[in-house]
Amino acid sequence: MQLKPGTCYKVNTRTIAALQQFGEYEFVVAVIHANDTSDSVVFELKKLLGHYSTEQEIATRQAVETHADGFSLEDITGHQLNLVQFERESAFIKWITEGIAEPYDCNA
Repeated sequence: MQLKPGTCYKVNTRTIAALQQFGEYEFVVAVIHANDTSDSVVFELKKLLGHYSTEQEIATRQAVETHADGFSLEDITGHQLNLVQFERESAFIKWITEGIAEPYDCNA
């Protein structure tokens, strides 16, 4: 399975440790670029679903859109800033297989 630019996915935070401190919520990401050869992918945060806080939005955008070529980035408190699932195509596809992410209508 390949991720296709322009497709959207709904992601649930229930198993994402880096975002669990903000409670369980869902958000939508769009694939901007995917490269099977290098196993890389770039996403854009489209929106958070339902009622959400500014802190949830900031943390989610940071997790989705911060890229470090597969390296883990942390702030001074040790909180993870980026997630490999939003950098490696194979890791995001695993989320789809596990039901953490699912296809979503970008226009919804």
